[in-house]
Amino acid sequence: MIWMSVNSLVKRNKRIAVKIAEVFEKGSAQATSVLITKSGEKIPFLLEGHEFVDGEKIYFMGVGLNISKQMKLENDLVRAERANQEHLEEKIIINDQLSKSKRELIATALHISKPEKPYNLFKDNHSRLWTNFLIINWQKRLSFSTIPAI
Repeated sequence: MIWMSVNSLVKRNKRIAVKIAEVFEKGSAQATSVLITKSGEKIPFLLEGHEFVDGEKIYFMGVGLNISKQMKLENDLVRAERANQEHLEEKIIINDQLSKSKRELIATALHISKPEKPYNLFKDNHSRLWTNFLIINWQKRLSFSTIPAI
């Protein structure tokens, strides 16, 4: 447990002095601050102060909560989100490259399987038949071992 007087806390951090004044103005206030132990260790704290009245005297009391684990988890989350974003960007690039490779493979297969006399697709409604012919012809001419693994 860390015990610190209000005076030593205020001397080290002017923002805390402002928050203490806010306690007397608004009834309560909250702030985060880094407290330094005698050994020099820096520990982040969430400080909360509340005003209370005893008769005619006005006081305030405060509680400090060590938030070092929370800060570590938040930092870990930010790092994980960054890494996830980088992986997502890499995935998009790889998918683009893969799509380009697939288009090139299909274009090559269609070029290889082109018949001697080109068939006019617009002549009649046999475009589906023509597509099936190209796929069958492509499968006959290329063995699957020559297709690069994707």
